Amino acid sequence: MKIVLLITVTLALTLVHAWNDQPCQKNNNNNANNQFVLKHILPEGFDINSMDKWKEHLKGKDVCKPGRSKQSFLKSSDKDKVGKICGDGGHLFKGNFCISDSTMLVYNFEVNKNCDITKGPDTTNNPVIVACDEIDSKCVPVHFEKYIEGKVTDYHERCSP
Repeated sequence: MKIVLLITVTLALTLVHAWNDQPCQKNNNNNANNQFVLKHILPEGFDINSMDKWKEHLKGKDVCKPGRSKQSFLKSSDKDKVGKICGDGGHLFKGNFCISDSTMLVYNFEVNKNCDITKGPDTTNNPVIVACDEIDSKCVPVHFEKYIEGKVTDYHERCSP
């Protein structure tokens, strides 16, 4: 009986994973996009030159946890561009990930569990990769993924169907 249950659970998890192997699938967490924005889009007027403001921002976002030492942020002025990655501003990268057509300035940090900045800010100007899910009938970013070297022209299929 335990083996049947184990096989059933494994099969169910496999199907769920396969279903989410493309962008714009239904996400039951209606707050996933808001959480993404809060974690990765800086507030308007943020002082990017102040290490005290960065540390305060990191602590306020509750992102300093074991196993989450790398943090990335985008300027508020790029919020619309980031949102369009899952539509006409991005291409299918792999699975449910899409890559932006344009580059954006990304602020990268390494932090410890106490929010002490151990490295950064390092800035990169690369395309942005996000996971895209459907929330409220819209395909939106729900997860930020580290940029992997490659050319945007290598990806031809639009992200959103």
